[in-house]
Formats: sequence, C-alpha cells, structure tokens
Amino acid sequence: GNMSSDDLFLSLNEQIALEPRKHIIKKSLERNGLFVNVGSLSEAIEISNIVGPEHLQIVVENFKKSILKNLSAGAIFIGENNSAVLGDYAAGPSHVIPTNSSAKFSSPVSLEDFMVRSSVTNINNIKNKKEYNQLLDNSIFIAELEGLFGHANALKLRRK
Repeated sequence: GNMSSDDLFLSLNEQIALEPRKHIIKKSLERNGLFVNVGSLSEAIEISNIVGPEHLQIVVENFKKSILKNLSAGAIFIGENNSAVLGDYAAGPSHVIPTNSSAKFSSPVSLEDFMVRSSVTNINNIKNKKEYNQLLDNSIFIAELEGLFGHANALKLRRK
C-alpha cells in the first residue's frame, strides 16, 4: 500500500534498531540521507537526475519502461519487492557502480570496460570548402582558447 512519510521513517527506525552497526547507519543517514516528497513522477525523475544516485528504487503503479529513458542512476531497481541488495549480489548487474552523484556522467562497470575501442573520425565526406573551413575555424578557436597554438597552426595550414 501507500506509505506516508511518517510510516517510512517509523519503518526505517525500526530496521535501524535491529542493526549491530546502528551508530554508523545513523551517522551515514545524517550526512548522506535524502528523503524528498514529490508531487509527480516527472518531478521525482528531475530531482533524481540532479542527485545522480548510486542506487535508485522505483516503486510506482503501472510501471512503464519509458520512465527509464532519461533517468540516470548507478543501478535502478524496479518494484517494491526488488532491492539494491539483490542487484549487488545475485540479480545480475555489476556491484561496481558510480558513487557520489557520479551517475550523472558515469556508468557501472560492464564488459565494455574490458574491451579496447578506438575513436574514429572521417571528414572525407565534407566536400564543401566553406563547411570544411568552418570546421577548421571552430577547432582553431578552441585550440587557441586552450593556448595550444601549434594545434591551431596545424589547422590553419589545412585551410582551403
């Protein structure tokens, strides 16, 4: 059923009371805990993306995959019977996930992290001299902002 925020805190406090490391848990919640009442799912998603949580549990009626489209979190757990603990140990995702809000710009460790990839650029399809020179000028501008004048000159020599 729907839990009120009072019910949630009562339940949390009951669980903490059972823990041998309750003093560590309380200190962690004081420093890092975040409970936010929201008016809508879109507001919850917006706040979650600002926070970039390590673990995010989604408990909504009529869950739709589209919720995940623009959502950033280290690991996402769907449904009230799901748990970060299952994800950590047995449900499949990696336990090595972004922490300290880094889910806003980083991903969990995956098989791809152990594969070698290369970035490839090919500008042979730019036949228009004006477009090519604009690409050079944009890059020259950035190189000079960075103080890399040799980089800028390498591009100036390529102007057509």
